[in-house]
Amino acid sequence: MAACAAIGGAAMLAAPAASLADGSLALSVGSQQVAGLPITYTVTGTSPAPDPSGVSSYELDVIVRPASFGPCGPDSFDDPSEQNGNEGASIIGGQQTQLGASQSFTYRTTIPGNLQGRGLDTLTSPVGPYLVCGWIGYVGLGQPGLVSTSASFSLRAPRFTMKLSAPSRPRLGRKGTFAVRGTSEISAHMTVEVLPACFALRNTSAGVRCAGRPLRSCKATPAAEDNYIGENNDLGIQAVTLISKEIPRGAFNLTRRVTFGGGWIPARHMVCAWLGITNTDGDADSKVYLAASGVVTPTP
Repeated sequence: MAACAAIGGAAMLAAPAASLADGSLALSVGSQQVAGLPITYTVTGTSPAPDPSGVSSYELDVIVRPASFGPCGPDSFDDPSEQNGNEGASIIGGQQTQLGASQSFTYRTTIPGNLQGRGLDTLTSPVGPYLVCGWIGYVGLGQPGLVSTSASFSLRAPRFTMKLSAPSRPRLGRKGTFAVRGTSEISAHMTVEVLPACFALRNTSAGVRCAGRPLRSCKATPAAEDNYIGENNDLGIQAVTLISKEIPRGAFNLTRRVTFGGGWIPARHMVCAWLGITNTDGDADSKVYLAASGVVTPTP
């Protein structure tokens, strides 16, 4: 399996080394991990000496998977995560390495945090308790593990905060500043849109006004919002994107200064913000972790 990187600040849990004959194996991993950040585990040990039949080649197998399958199996092929139709679908990382006889080794392997939908990563893995299972055995599927051990960790969802603010007394023809501030424990995508006041307009002596039901809420994702607006008006009215930006982990403070000119009418406009996972399309539609909304009502 692909080699895997580390999360800082987590306490390290080292499983006691297991041994059989002259082989040994030990695993260590941080006890608390965050979905969307890399996970690094370390495996150390020594392979057995040549067996009585002269076999001097061994195989190190490691898999990382939810603990809900139960204890580690007698070998990687017979582990519960590979049996009963599971076929390794819940395995999020690991390795398979050939060893010589009496070979000492240390490997640090990192499971990536976010591959944007292109493979196994911690972001798309279910949260909860996990096991890192390790075996040294003869080369070949289904060979019993001569030496085995395990370590455990807990994977939790990332944490976010977000506050959206809009100009409090905007005037048509003048400028105003929108801002969204907060913290993100992982890299994520921020989208902020202003919705149309309504889907039907009419001309009056005082200018363009709403002639239909106003929009008073934000949908769950940017795509859901765009679909709703597109399916419910015949005038080509669209939301206005103020911010669409990838943000790194940590604190963020994003602003957008706009002129309340064409497209704005003296009516209530919803402002919607979504903080979510970046997918291969570059938006927050894979999963939205946090959403916020506000209102802006420009006056003549």
